[in-house]
Amino acid sequence: MTLAQYLVGLGLAVLALAPVAVGAWTLRGRLLPGWSGAPARLAEAVILLALVWAVAQALGLVGLFERGVLAAGLAAAGAGAFVLGRRGGPPDAAEPLPAPAPDRLGVAVAAGAGALVLAQWAVQTVEAFDHGMAGSDTVSYHGPVAARFVQDGSITPLEFVYSDPIIPFLPFNSELLHSVAMLLLGRDVASPLLNLAWLGLALLAAWCMGRPYGLGPASLLATCPLLAAPALVTSQAGSAGNDIVAGALALSAAALLLNSRWRTSEIALAAVAAGLALGAKVTAIAPVAALTVGVIAAAPRAGRARLGGVWAAALLLAGSFWYLRNLFRVGNPFPAVGIDVGPLSLPSPPLPQTFTVSDYLTDSAVWSDFYLPGLNAAFGEAWWALLALVALGIGAALVAGRPLERALGLAALAAVAVYLITPRSADGPEGVPFFFMFTLRYMTPGLLIALALLPLVPPALRVARTWWLYGGLVALLVVMLLDSEIRTADLRRVALALAFGALAAALLWAPGRVPQRALAGGLVVTLAVGLGAGYVVQRDYDRDAYSQDPLAFARDLRDSRIGVVGFVRTYPLYGRDLSNRVEQVARLGPEGAFRAIESCREWRAALGAGRYRYVVTSPPLLPYSAEGVIFGAAFDPKTSPEESWTRSDPAATEIHSSGKVRVFRLDGTPDPAGCRTAPQ
Repeated sequence: MTLAQYLVGLGLAVLALAPVAVGAWTLRGRLLPGWSGAPARLAEAVILLALVWAVAQALGLVGLFERGVLAAGLAAAGAGAFVLGRRGGPPDAAEPLPAPAPDRLGVAVAAGAGALVLAQWAVQTVEAFDHGMAGSDTVSYHGPVAARFVQDGSITPLEFVYSDPIIPFLPFNSELLHSVAMLLLGRDVASPLLNLAWLGLALLAAWCMGRPYGLGPASLLATCPLLAAPALVTSQAGSAGNDIVAGALALSAAALLLNSRWRTSEIALAAVAAGLALGAKVTAIAPVAALTVGVIAAAPRAGRARLGGVWAAALLLAGSFWYLRNLFRVGNPFPAVGIDVGPLSLPSPPLPQTFTVSDYLTDSAVWSDFYLPGLNAAFGEAWWALLALVALGIGAALVAGRPLERALGLAALAAVAVYLITPRSADGPEGVPFFFMFTLRYMTPGLLIALALLPLVPPALRVARTWWLYGGLVALLVVMLLDSEIRTADLRRVALALAFGALAAALLWAPGRVPQRALAGGLVVTLAVGLGAGYVVQRDYDRDAYSQDPLAFARDLRDSRIGVVGFVRTYPLYGRDLSNRVEQVARLGPEGAFRAIESCREWRAALGAGRYRYVVTSPPLLPYSAEGVIFGAAFDPKTSPEESWTRSDPAATEIHSSGKVRVFRLDGTPDPAGCRTAPQ
């Protein structure tokens, strides 16, 4: 990307998003006039995200998800929010929810803990900028789905970007946000940074949960050990993973509720945050459903019906898009779950056999070989202490909490309980649930809520005002941080980034405290340094990302059609400008069925119909099931039949190999008739 292209993309992003930010600030002042400080910033962030997603979903629904249209739509949405926020004169006065001042030393400890977690995530982000986003899910489907939205200009088709049959039916709010940044900037250079922003939102929401009690520092500190745990850092930092997205939004909904006075606008905004979490990841369904029940039960009796209706309407408006898309496409809002209850039978694609954590709860061999090692790998050496704090937070809220605290405890409990029976939570061949360590992050929304609740519920309030809780949480955080490997070179770069961020934050808080000329000069210098650093970062990322990947041959291709089969980390195939069309070559059937091709003739015919210039083959991660469904795990057959079917065609030339991955260039149309003498 040239300097001119960089400046055009950056300018377009500013022109599109600055009005949205101003509109969100103005609209928050109208809806929540008594709010200020951290809760006000949290509310504004939720409004901004809701506006961005609303515009992107509306344009994607009608096939107009394109660069210029998106920029104009975002600017128009921001202007509309600004007009709505200013309409009708000043809002009615409303007293803010009172909050005791937090302990100054507690503030310092919490700020230090938050900075350490941010630094830990920043190290992973630096790695992503150096080599490309490496998370397995990111390169397998998060990134490809976002790139496909950019290519299609639409978000309604089912995206078969990966050999897992449930992927096309997932909610994609997170991926859509990545595609918004890709469109505006012309590259995916912002993608490694977005989860740092979600981490910041989670920390802000945690602070806001404790704010009404004067315990913002304690709530923030309580979430830091989980946010520093290997399960989240390795899968979310510097990647397009969406567990932190769902967790931050669920925590935001909880914080908005705790800071509310049961006014309609406050409840509606909390429901919007919960709905956005539903649109980010299916693991938010259980805690949000439980929270809905709890909120209605906790609402003042006189306004319960009205507030319940407001909550339900806002929740459905913000969170139903992807599920309605599934309903329209295949007749089932949850196709990945076979719904067959009495007379109700909804269609779903053929699905492989899966296993849940609950299937092995009484199996001592699984506990010793997989569950205990998996807990250690995911949550560090002190996993038992972390889960004990989660249990204490849930138990204290349910037993001794006030109505709204009990509602949040119920939501956290639901997240943990439903995880135990979630399909694929113990994925792998029967009796070998080696994916357990990776699925523990599915509980992120509930675990964050439980930990943030821990200092707030009597009699924990008394403990939170002593240094026992702070000391224990800091010790647990240190143990988590020691489980991470941080190189000195990375630390230097991270320290510079944190110093620059601290300067920018100080300038934001400076109005009224320093002379205007000094403030203006500082802002100009900060902006200039940021622009220059941003260009250097994107230049290096454009040059280095995925350059060492086995599929790096596609980085410099443009507008090429590439067919893939088996387990392939396909995101590097999209190229630097994301213009390559990458497709899984399979047999697509009714109701979203995704089946393996079973013969050489059908395979070559599919390659010809797809007009592919390149073909990438590898064995699937698990053998095909009896129904021919391709799905993921860790074992593979010795050979890939598609490899031999392709190699034996005169039009194919092998240009690269890595392990069991083979890359072929097609210099003509494959000949199905030639399969009579080709290996079958």
